[in-house]
Amino acid sequence: MTCSVRHAGAALALALSLAGDPAPAVAQRGTLLVPIDQLELRATRDSGDAAAQYDLGLAYLVKRRPDDAERAFRSALAVDSRFAPAYLGLAALPYARRPALWREVGRDKVPAEWEPALEEADGWRRRAVMIDPLVDLKVLVAVAPPREAMGLSKRELAIYTELVKGFEYFWDGRYQQAFDWFHQWYVYAEKERRKDDEGDAVPSWLLWYHGLSAAHILDYATALRDFGELLARATREDEDPDKLHLLISDANDFRYVLAVLNQRAERLHPATLLLEEVLTHDLGHYAAHSRLADIHEAQKRWGAAVRERERALASNPDDPGLLFDLGYTLGRAGRMGEAVEPLRRAYAQNPRNPRISFILGEVLQSLGRRDEAREVWSAFLAIAPASFSTQAAAVRAKLADAS
Repeated sequence: MTCSVRHAGAALALALSLAGDPAPAVAQRGTLLVPIDQLELRATRDSGDAAAQYDLGLAYLVKRRPDDAERAFRSALAVDSRFAPAYLGLAALPYARRPALWREVGRDKVPAEWEPALEEADGWRRRAVMIDPLVDLKVLVAVAPPREAMGLSKRELAIYTELVKGFEYFWDGRYQQAFDWFHQWYVYAEKERRKDDEGDAVPSWLLWYHGLSAAHILDYATALRDFGELLARATREDEDPDKLHLLISDANDFRYVLAVLNQRAERLHPATLLLEEVLTHDLGHYAAHSRLADIHEAQKRWGAAVRERERALASNPDDPGLLFDLGYTLGRAGRMGEAVEPLRRAYAQNPRNPRISFILGEVLQSLGRRDEAREVWSAFLAIAPASFSTQAAAVRAKLADAS
């Protein structure tokens, strides 16, 4: 993807500006439902829970502590390298550290010393969307700037204030209400288009959120139509500045998101064709390889699934999550002996992830390597968070039976 700094900043800036008057939004959502000391305690106690680390990072952002937030987001990723919201959190940090960026990005006057941070943020943002196109966007609200920092005109503020309700529903996870609200504007935009018969009927940003909220309520027909249109627009490679307002803008990335939506809708054949097309444009698109592997697994095509896992890992060898995926798929395919090596490597690179040590113990146990399994499972029990209580109970029972 070849987004510029302006692409990255404008994408985040518009996403937040569409929340209307940001100051009340922060006041409404910035009140922590759980005291920060309790979140800190939970993050320490459940060090193997990526969500606990991420929630603490959100709280730090609300409290305007971006350095602490960064440490928490990176801690979440140290547990789970595919925890998409934490990448979006990292992408939002430059704007938390320098609120003036909202205006500077919009005016294309970013100080030179901040350009590298925004380029890096663009990479984090794209990675979040590639991992999960329906990634939770609440972190964006946590860094919403004062209204004056947006540099919006009086007319723009009036429009965005009217739109705020739909985005509030979206941020709150009330996706049916969000869809209903965006759909009203979708219908309005189509009517306006018929009046002047010029340009695209619906702005790209509205298609994005209309389609995204539709996907969240499992209305895949609408989501596929909206993202299909976004792909068509991006493929035309027009110079429409509206493209700057999206979380992604490259045609191949829209193609990938459309493939994921087809996969979620259980339309596996078109999903496969789209993913293969993504790879013709970018052979190193590891997320597409991973998604293809998921589809092959669903169809019990184990050989093809393993090949795609290997290709994903070759495209991104530093990701322990891809090592785990390869080992797990080998195990599910009945190739337990082959599964041990990638799982051990994943465990060595990411000992805080309880899923890795749990599965590695299962594989070792199935191979009759009980002493090794006991060692790994003991490490698992030492880090297992509350969310793994069922697995922890099963491991304790197996260890008790073996003693």
